[in-house]
Order: sequence, then structure tokens, then C-alpha cells
Amino acid sequence: MMKKKPAGVLMFLLVILKVLGTAEACRCTASGCFCIGRRLTSVPQDLPTTITELELGHNQITILSQSDFSRYRSLETLELNNHISTVNGQAFYHLSNLTTLRLSGNSLTILRPDMFVGLGNLEELWLDNNDISDIQAGTFNPTPQLRLLYLKYNKLTTLRSDMFTGLGNLERLSLENNDISTSDIQAGTFNTTPQLIYLYLYDNKLTILRSGMFTGLGNLQGLSLYSNEITDIQAGTFNPTSQLRMLDLYNNTLTHLRSDMFTGLGNLEYLHLGYNDITDIQAGTFDHTPQLKKLALYNNKLITLRSDMFTGLGKLGGAFFLRNNEISDIQAGTFNPTPQLRNLYLYNNKLTTLRSDMFTGLGNLERLRLYNNNISDIQAGTFNPTPQLEWLALFNNKLTSLRADMFTGLGNLEYLNLNNNDITDIQAGTFNSTPQLRYLYLYNNQIQTIPSNLLTNLMQLRELRLSNNNITTFPFEDL
Repeated sequence: MMKKKPAGVLMFLLVILKVLGTAEACRCTASGCFCIGRRLTSVPQDLPTTITELELGHNQITILSQSDFSRYRSLETLELNNHISTVNGQAFYHLSNLTTLRLSGNSLTILRPDMFVGLGNLEELWLDNNDISDIQAGTFNPTPQLRLLYLKYNKLTTLRSDMFTGLGNLERLSLENNDISTSDIQAGTFNTTPQLIYLYLYDNKLTILRSGMFTGLGNLQGLSLYSNEITDIQAGTFNPTSQLRMLDLYNNTLTHLRSDMFTGLGNLEYLHLGYNDITDIQAGTFDHTPQLKKLALYNNKLITLRSDMFTGLGKLGGAFFLRNNEISDIQAGTFNPTPQLRNLYLYNNKLTTLRSDMFTGLGNLERLRLYNNNISDIQAGTFNPTPQLEWLALFNNKLTSLRADMFTGLGNLEYLNLNNNDITDIQAGTFNSTPQLRYLYLYNNQIQTIPSNLLTNLMQLRELRLSNNNITTFPFEDL
């Protein structure tokens, strides 16, 4: 018969089991404890009280109370990605040293004024991927040092002027992927966030940008509004955002750009308008954006580029994206206002003839993409205005012959791609104007004869591709 163990021994064993259970549940270091995915239903109360980091993500915690963290007053980082639906008043009251709080991926629906009391030093607050539909007035008054606030992937429909009070030091506000509509951003909403630098409002339901929508954002540098349903931008909308550097409006439903749409954007450097339905750009539209360096207008419905469309773009230098439109004509002088441009994207359009007046003003252009058009002819002198061009792509067009006057002016050209055309004839002297050419691609054409002396001037040539032609005569002595 087994003897009974003394009560003291049983208690000792229970203590040991409890300690071992804690060690299994959480991995602790000198500065933090990591209790990720341990099926915890509450905040463990037997961790070292001096830890500065606590990760409790992917557990089964649903409620937070003040007593949960009263032992851990040195915490600086707290991660709580769980199933939390209730945060009782002053739950974080004892966490005055906390700088980062992650409440992503929970089931919160309303943010209340008593929810973040005690977090006077909080700098980052992650509330994304919840079910938040309302933020009560005064919610963020206890967090005056907050710099980053993430509210994306929630169910906000309205932004009121009392929602963000107390956020005088906020620099980044993430509101993308909600259900916010134009009529529900009240005037003065952002008056309480004067230090905001980046504002993310993409993937919402905005339709019209109003003139009072962005008041208070005098320090804003980045504004993301893509993937909304924006059809119009009222005059003066961006007057309050004079420091804006980046404006992202792609994937909306704009059809016309007016000359009063971008007033106030004297410091804008990057403007993204791709994937809209733009058919026309009024004269003077970009006169208000003299610092613009990159402009994206791809995947729109532009047909003709006029000489008055791009005035004001004297500093446009990095890239100009006009691909995937329906451009069939470029009027003389169109690019005169863009003398600093280095990269021009015109592929996937409907150009048929390149004229000698099309590219005037592009004296600094280095790369020109014209592939996937319907180009059948290049007039003499077309590239005379582009003496710095190094890279020219003309593949997938309908050229049938190459003449000696087609590539004049391209003394610095290094790359020329003419594959997948219908070229049957190459005149002698065609490449005399391109002595720096290193890469010449002529494959997938219908060439039968390569004229003698055609390659003699190409002393820098490194790669010549002629596959998939019908060549019967080739001047090997030129190599």
C-alpha cells in the first residue's frame, strides 16, 4: 500500500508545476517576455515585473482590465493581437512608460475617452484590423506624444472634427481601407493634427475632394488617395497643404484635369494620376506645380497631346509616364515646357508616325520608350532635338524599312531595340549617326540583306541580334 505524501511535499510539487507551466507559456529574456500563440485567456500575472517588452499576440484574450498590467509598470512595448472586444476604463493606467501599443487584429468597435488613460508617453498606437466604427470625442486626449496612429482596415464611415483632439504631435495617420465617404469628412477634422506629415486615405469611398477637407494640414508632405471613387477636385482643395511633396490619386474616376485643381501645391514633387479616365488636360493645369519632378498619367484615355498641356513643368526630370493611353498624335511643342526630362514612357499607345517636331524641347532626354504602338514611319530629323538619348525602344511596331535619315541626332545612343517589326529593308548609312551604339536588336523581322558597310561605323557595338529573319547576305568583313 502506497504511503500518502505529506501535504507540504504536495504543495512543493504544485509550485514546481506552476513554474514549469509559466516557462512553457512564455519565453522570457532579461528585458521581455514572449507569450505568442499559447492559448492564454488572460494576461499572465507571474512574469518578471521589470520587463520592458511583453508580446501576447495570437492568444484568446477577450477583455482587458486595469489590474491586468498593474504589475508591469516598466513596460515600453506591448503587443495584444487577440480577440479583444472590451477594454475597460483605465486598463493601461499604470503603463506610463509605454511607447508602443499594438492592438491590431482584435474585435474593438468603439474607441472611448477612458480607454487610453495613463499613456502619456505613447508614441505608436496600432488599431488596424478591428471593427471600429466610431471614435468618441476626447479619445486621444491622454496620448499627447503620439506620433503614429494606425486605423486601417476598420469600419469608419465618418470623420468628425472632435475625433483627433489631443494629437498635436501626430506625424503619420493611417485611415486606408475603411468606408469613409466625401460627405462624412467634416470641416476641421484635421485642425487638431498640425504636425501631420503623412495621411493615408486610400481604399475608401471618397467621390469629391472639397476645399475645406484638408484644413489644418500645413506640414503635410504625403497624401495617399488612390483607389477611391474620386470624380472631381474642387478649386482650392489643396491650398491648406502647401508643403505637400507627394500626391497619389491613381485608380480613381477623374475624366478632366482643370487649371484650378492643383492650386496651392507649389512644393509638389510627385503626382500620380494613373488608372483614371482622363481624356483632357486644360491649359495651365500644372502651372501651380512648378517643383514637380515625376508625373504619372498612364492608363488613362488621352488621345492628343497639345502644346499647352504641360506648361509649368520646367523641373520635371525624373520620369513622365504616358503609357497605356490612346495617344495617336503629339502636337509640335508639346514637350517644350519639360527641358529637364530624362525618361519618357509612351509605349502601348496608338502612334503611327514620328514627326520631326514631336520631341522638340527634350534636349536632356536619356530614355525613350515607344514600343507597342503602330509606328510605320520615322521622319527625317525626328531625333535631332534629343542629342542626349542613350536608350530607344521601338520594338513591336510596324516599321518596314530603315532609312539613313531616321536616326540622325542620336550621337550618344547606346541601346536600340527594333525587334518584332516588319522590317524588310535597311538602307546603307542607317546607323552612321549612332557611333556609340552598343546594343542593336533586329530580331523577329523580315530582313533578307544586310548592306555592306552598315556596321563599319559601330565601333562600340557589343551585341547584335538578328535571329528570326530571312537573311541571305551578310557583310562579315564589317565585323
